[in-house]
Amino acid sequence: MAAAATGSVDPMTDTLRDDNRLFVALDLPDNLRRHLGELAERLAGEHGGRAVPAENLHATLSFLGRVTPSRVPEITTELAQSAPSATIPARLDALRARPGGRASVIAAQIELESADDAAVLDRLRVAVGEIADVSGGSELERPIWLHVTLVRFGRPSPIANLPDVQWEQVFAFTGITLYDSHQRTAEPPRFEPVATVALETPA
Repeated sequence: MAAAATGSVDPMTDTLRDDNRLFVALDLPDNLRRHLGELAERLAGEHGGRAVPAENLHATLSFLGRVTPSRVPEITTELAQSAPSATIPARLDALRARPGGRASVIAAQIELESADDAAVLDRLRVAVGEIADVSGGSELERPIWLHVTLVRFGRPSPIANLPDVQWEQVFAFTGITLYDSHQRTAEPPRFEPVATVALETPA
């Protein structure tokens, strides 16, 4: 189990635009991100849709949306106090097309090795969501589904016979980061780090 963090968040930017689009994500190790990026390209070639670029791959913990900039320091303080202090071991479970039937995404589902870690992350998700007043709280009542979105479809598409994820070893998330998503016409969004908590490998 990863204990709660006692360190501070590393700020990545001094300014935050008013029309921000914030989310909190678990950062993947580089080798896994490269593997999933290659898999995303192959899946997009086989099923259509748009592959998510490898540099944008992450596991979303909480989508916050537009947040008043003056509230962001409170969010980063919560990250510093409540994020795990050590790396979180996890496994890739399987590829999933969501929602079922006619899918809008193909994602790699993630299973945590420890139920205690899952509880820590869920408390953090709810805490930062309440600070940001996410959907009046309704979004926070849904069970957490940890995954990495690999392919997005402009129109819902019937998806079947997905391959194996081809990654059996346990991996560890390297950090928890607050991002600002900059939407771009005809290009993938650019995710700007706002602040991050590094997760240290236990000695």
